Amino acid sequence: VASEIAGGEDEVMLAIVPAEGARLDPSALGALVDPLLPRFARPRFIGIVQELPRTATGKVQRNVLRQLGTRGAHDRFPSRP
Repeated sequence: VASEIAGGEDEVMLAIVPAEGARLDPSALGALVDPLLPRFARPRFIGIVQELPRTATGKVQRNVLRQLGTRGAHDRFPSRP
């Protein structure tokens, strides 16, 4: 997603669709994925969504997710600029 700082680098956001009836804790999920990912790939934002926007061929429309931005997403590092 776009940085809050004009001209800044984009931020990593994880958009996840939980299984039916599952409850997810964004902080716990972030702690789970951090050791599995290199530092530059660790998500700052974790958004829980009902479904991922897809094309007619089933590909995830990442541009639509970018346009949605961080609305409603959990900011794991709120003190960052």
